[in-house]
Amino acid sequence: MRSADDDTHVIPAATGGDSSGQGRGGAREAERSSDAEAMPAVRSRSAAAGMPAGARPDKERRPRRYPIRLGVAVGLLALALVLWSTGPVQAVIRQSFTRIPTSYTELYFTSTPQLNGLDLTVPITVDAHYINVDSFTVKVWLTNAAGKTDYSTTLQLKAVHGIARTVQNVQLPVNAEILWVNLSGQSRTLHYRVAGSPLTTSPG
Repeated sequence: MRSADDDTHVIPAATGGDSSGQGRGGAREAERSSDAEAMPAVRSRSAAAGMPAGARPDKERRPRRYPIRLGVAVGLLALALVLWSTGPVQAVIRQSFTRIPTSYTELYFTSTPQLNGLDLTVPITVDAHYINVDSFTVKVWLTNAAGKTDYSTTLQLKAVHGIARTVQNVQLPVNAEILWVNLSGQSRTLHYRVAGSPLTTSPG
């Protein structure tokens, strides 16, 4: 109860209203600051949501394969060098990259036969290419104008690195006309004309 003379005005709502308003404003500011502080944590959690726990970026998880590959390459190179040092492997590799020529054998006069009276000196060479041969069989004979054989002999020549050379001295009959030379197993022959102008065939 108050008296009529009491001039004191009490405004309970003003003080209470201001304090309550300040309280609400402070609460809102506190909420905003707490939200702002919580947002980075939320973002960090959302960024890491798609990555399993303890996982690292791809760059860190990727295994380092360069040393392994280098070791394998060095090992293969060493193996290739060892294989290359063996004779059979070298032969196979050369054959795979090189065209191997066809084997053949040459028969020819080493020089022009020389006639001294009735003595005929016949130098002969047999050369085998790309063939492993130890010896050659050569036949030498003379024919007259009628084609009859007046003289015949067979020579067994020893080959050195596929080559055999010999000088055959032939005593000519009076009517001898052509000297023939043939390598056994071949159809080709060499001939030298005794009578008249000497005539020799080309090698092979």
